[in-house]
Amino acid sequence: MMDKRENQAVVKDTAPEKQKSAIGWVVLCTAGAVIVIVLLLLLFQLLNNINSRASSQFAITKLEAAITQKPEPTEEEKRVYEAVNLGASRDDPDAKYLPTPLLASYGELMIHVPIVPRDITEIEFHQASYDTSLPLTPLVTMVDADAVAEAQGTNHIPYEDQPYGEVPLVAESFSTWRMFSEGAEMTAVDTGATAGKYAYAPITGTVVRIKEYTLFEQMQDLEIHIQSPNHPNLDVVVLHVDNLMVNVGDKVVGGCTRIGTVKSIGDVIDNNLSNFTAIEDPGNHCHVQVNDATREEYKGLEGALDIFDGKGYVKPEPTPIELGQ
Repeated sequence: MMDKRENQAVVKDTAPEKQKSAIGWVVLCTAGAVIVIVLLLLLFQLLNNINSRASSQFAITKLEAAITQKPEPTEEEKRVYEAVNLGASRDDPDAKYLPTPLLASYGELMIHVPIVPRDITEIEFHQASYDTSLPLTPLVTMVDADAVAEAQGTNHIPYEDQPYGEVPLVAESFSTWRMFSEGAEMTAVDTGATAGKYAYAPITGTVVRIKEYTLFEQMQDLEIHIQSPNHPNLDVVVLHVDNLMVNVGDKVVGGCTRIGTVKSIGDVIDNNLSNFTAIEDPGNHCHVQVNDATREEYKGLEGALDIFDGKGYVKPEPTPIELGQ
């Protein structure tokens, strides 16, 4: 059995070992803590770099978007876009005024004014040369022709705030009677404009014939025949157009498609519209009429393109008459 002094010696001998062990654990824990701190610092730096790159990329993307983003289109640009989608030419300087508003009708067939409203001088309804033409219903306000003639250049067609599309033109017009014409009253309409101004298709359809003829045996002119697929019995004819922009077979959109320019006839032909325009104005105009293609004596579509696949024209049935009428 150990005595007390031997036991104390053993205790003294083991104390340094415990002290070394404790120091080792402290060192180990400190090293671990340092490693953890270093790793956390590295992770923080990594996350910071990622965030910085993301922020930079976001800033770059935002800058690129700001550079490439198109500004909000103006109302005028929107109007041009709509007109081009309908059929107007991209290079037409008057696209923002298209489609031109309505001028007249025959039944369900709507006729657009063939001139941009700001370019119109006067509008005259009159008889067509032949009785195969059909009477038009004006969609503008009709006024006294004598009063317009006396004013000589009324400027009664507003330049600004005109509607466009399938609504009537805001304007005044008048009707005249021509003694040597065979057509009924208001079977043709002349829309006055300066020579060289664009002329537009009055209806939506297909150009089925373009024919040269001699106007009053004094100058060459063109007949442009347009038919609507919804109105096979009708032939819409446009006269006094120069610098032709369409061909037979072309599809045209009413009030949108340029078909040419207004022909200069006033210096050669003593036309009636010059009696109502300004004194210096020779009365150049674009003429539109609607012809009855079912009439046997009507020859306007001879040799024309058949857009109805050989079905021909539908002869109107006689109106039934009740017994005793």
